[in-house]
Amino acid sequence: AGFGVDAAVVERAIAYVKGCRKADGSYKYSWDDEKSSVALTAASVATLIELGLHDGDELEQALEWIDAQPGLP
Repeated sequence: AGFGVDAAVVERAIAYVKGCRKADGSYKYSWDDEKSSVALTAASVATLIELGLHDGDELEQALEWIDAQPGLP
């Protein structure tokens, strides 16, 4: 959008999304929620990429989790 965002705000956003990660690699909506989904996991991956994380075990595990879900092409 062309406006600056303080680096501390970006780091807090990254920490929040990472805090919503489950041990199996999927992502849930919030810290106190237990349900994850393909949509939430894909949105979390996209968010982390937009926030500057372009590789790493967390992203790989999330993508592998998505690929392993039944009913996806």
